[in-house]
Amino acid sequence: MKNRQQQIVRTGYVGIGTNVLVASGKAIVGLVSVSMAVVLDAVNNLTDALSSIITIIGVKLAGKPADDKHPFGYGRIEYFTAVIIAAMVLVAGGTSLVESIKGIITPSTQEYSTIGLCIIGVTIFVKFFLGYYTKRKGKELNSDALLSSGADSMFDSIISLATIVSAVIMITTGLNIDCWLAAVISCLIIKAGIEMLIAPISELLGMRSDPELTNAIKAKVKELDGVRGVFDVVIHNYGPEQNIGALHVEVADTLNASDLHHLTRRIQVLVKKEFGIFTTVGFYAHHQEGSSEAMEEASIRDYVSSIDGVLGMHGFYVNHQDKILSFDIVYSFKVTQPITLRQQVLDYVQGKYAGYNISIGLDRNYSE
Repeated sequence: MKNRQQQIVRTGYVGIGTNVLVASGKAIVGLVSVSMAVVLDAVNNLTDALSSIITIIGVKLAGKPADDKHPFGYGRIEYFTAVIIAAMVLVAGGTSLVESIKGIITPSTQEYSTIGLCIIGVTIFVKFFLGYYTKRKGKELNSDALLSSGADSMFDSIISLATIVSAVIMITTGLNIDCWLAAVISCLIIKAGIEMLIAPISELLGMRSDPELTNAIKAKVKELDGVRGVFDVVIHNYGPEQNIGALHVEVADTLNASDLHHLTRRIQVLVKKEFGIFTTVGFYAHHQEGSSEAMEEASIRDYVSSIDGVLGMHGFYVNHQDKILSFDIVYSFKVTQPITLRQQVLDYVQGKYAGYNISIGLDRNYSE
């Protein structure tokens, strides 16, 4: 984790230095040529430098150790960092759009020099490779803030290319499309800001667990002796690389407390080693094959599976001596009235088990 933080900070410093240099060059060209598009492009580069600073501050705060107030740590600060960067991009895009419209209403004359255009041309390559480097590090380090900064940098290289196109058109035809182009650039910046905002907000709200990851966990745990099935895999995210999970396994109803304790530890060690996730483990007792209880389960499963919107059933347990029956239903998010669904199943089961204490759990489809 510490090495990850150091790499993000180092990438941030590269972004700061590069963007300040690029912004300085563009600002000089824009002021000399009186070009609104170039000046706005320079301001956007300064915003990129500020976003790198915020990324550095955010990752350092996210690296604070857990305490009494925040026992799961401060990792989610990284998502807030990405939200702040996206908000900055949106503000910059909105401000640029206003200034561009003013320029369209009251146009001014631009003058471009060969040296100025060469400087902008150089920045195209600089920003493209900075963006490529930052995005690559963002993917490698699982950092939304770096991914946003990298995407923005690559986007800037396209904007700079459009600026050169505007200058060429102005020089060759005398047609001034500078402020119109600046308006288009502003709209594209706003669009990019909205897209950058979506990912970290989704993480903060709580996203569906990655099906590929949860299926891999199920497959690994099911390889252990004594595990008949793996269900209810849920992964809670408390920041990049900071996950806590929970799952249920189905085991034979003949296992004792010592067996379950031993199996719990084996599962926790396995999931931590293979996936880096601390996991809590719950158990479902499975009736022996061929028993009357197993046949009862099959009968109820056939009925439940026939209901539209039901994805599965697990955790079946019946005790005729104490008159207890329980199981869970996994339902699709397309089901708008899950309580009605449960009542339908409950009515069916009560018809077969009059006088029993029946408990039917409703499980959302969290990961599949």
